[in-house]
Amino acid sequence: MEIKANNSLVINKRIDLSALYPEMLFLLLRVTPIMEYDNEGKRTDKVVAHTYECVETMDFNHLKVRVENLALPISNEELQKMRQAGEKVAVEFINPTIMVYINRNTSTIEDSIKADDVRLVEME
Repeated sequence: MEIKANNSLVINKRIDLSALYPEMLFLLLRVTPIMEYDNEGKRTDKVVAHTYECVETMDFNHLKVRVENLALPISNEELQKMRQAGEKVAVEFINPTIMVYINRNTSTIEDSIKADDVRLVEME
C-alpha cells in the first residue's frame, strides 16, 4: 500500500486517549524497557522509558503505551509471577494521548500512545 497524500486533520496531532476509551482501565500484560540509542544508531545501556503492553477492558484491544517516568509501579518479573498465579493486574495511565502518524519506512498508518505516568489499580 502506498500512501500518496496526508489529508487527515489528526495525523501527527496528540489526542486525549479517553476520546477512544472512556473507561480508561487496562489489564497489564508486560513491561519492557526502551533503551537509548547514540548518534550512530547503536543501543546503549541507558533506559529512557518503558512500554506498557496492555489490553483495554471494553473490546480487549492490545495497546502499547510509552511512559517516560522511569519509576516502575511493578517490575515485569513481579507482573509475570502474578499473571502466572492467575491474578489480573490493572493500570490506569496519567494524561494518556494518542497520535496517528505515517510510518514512512513501511508506508502504514500507525498509532503512538504516550502517558505522563502509570499507576496500579486495585482489582475488586
